[in-house]
Amino acid sequence: MTRNENGLHIRRQSVSKRLKVLSKYLERAESRHGCAADVAIRELAEGSREETPEISRWLNNYRTYLRLASHAGGEPGTTTSTTRRST
Repeated sequence: MTRNENGLHIRRQSVSKRLKVLSKYLERAESRHGCAADVAIRELAEGSREETPEISRWLNNYRTYLRLASHAGGEPGTTTSTTRRST
């Protein structure tokens, strides 16, 4: 892990590994909320599901998963970076 000029830790992770982590998170979230993410998105749009911080996090991770999965066919060994502010 390295730091950038803003004091953020930068952790590089392969796309395939990040997809596995997100997939596991999404499986648990879908089990906890009792539906698939695409159903939750539709329910939010219809107003039959309330948006909470937890649901926002779940659906943002779902969108991230879809974007990464769509690019996973790219160059082998491509990476994505996760940043967090150092404490």
